[in-house]
Amino acid sequence: MRAASGRARRSWLVAAAIAMGGGIWSMHFVGMLAFSLPGIEISYDPFLTLLSLVIPIVVAAAAFAVVGRRPQALLASGFAMGLGISGMHYTGMAAMRMAALIQYDPRWVVLSILIAISASIVALWLAFRNTNAVQRLFAGLVMGLAISGMHYAAMEGAMFLPTSAMARPAGHLGVGQAPLAFLLAGITIMILSIGIAAAVYDRASAERAQREAAALRRSEERFRLLVEGIADHAIFMLDPDGRVGNWNLGAPG
Repeated sequence: MRAASGRARRSWLVAAAIAMGGGIWSMHFVGMLAFSLPGIEISYDPFLTLLSLVIPIVVAAAAFAVVGRRPQALLASGFAMGLGISGMHYTGMAAMRMAALIQYDPRWVVLSILIAISASIVALWLAFRNTNAVQRLFAGLVMGLAISGMHYAAMEGAMFLPTSAMARPAGHLGVGQAPLAFLLAGITIMILSIGIAAAVYDRASAERAQREAAALRRSEERFRLLVEGIADHAIFMLDPDGRVGNWNLGAPG
């Protein structure tokens, strides 16, 4: 994305936003699939679940776009991205349909938001600086732990109060945990596929650029030898301003 421009840059931006936002969303719902309340069935509102996926992707795209053009906006973009991640989490929580009400401890809510903002700033900082493979691996580990920390800090501050009736309107469509697991698996596979395709394309582009550069060097060398080998004809090479920039051995002194 740093090296590209135009349509290619936008394509890399979309891929990066889906990988980042979709990966964070997948982590959240994997954690939620591992969560259960004794004797209470949990399902999820389809619209809010989809909205919770859209939020981090859109926010990540905006943050990458801003920081990519204005690195000095790192803190502001990280702040906005952290709020978007927190919005994803609490929208996902609001999508839960169960015979219980959710209340939150404000202290844990604030802590989870601060973790999300800090993780976002670190992620954007690492994304737009040159790092080697070991540093990228370490950065991914740190980001994974930070996002998980945000999720479980938010869950620590959540209190579930059982009610006598299911907290959903009559006839409301809810997605059970098993269908959500299949949806999550599909989206995760899509995210991994995008990452693999981007890596393959990047490698192929780099190799193609190397081949083209090598071919250009060979062509220039052949042309130089050809020109220098002509001694009975004068050959002049002009620069863009029309001045003689170079000549062969056959040119008059």
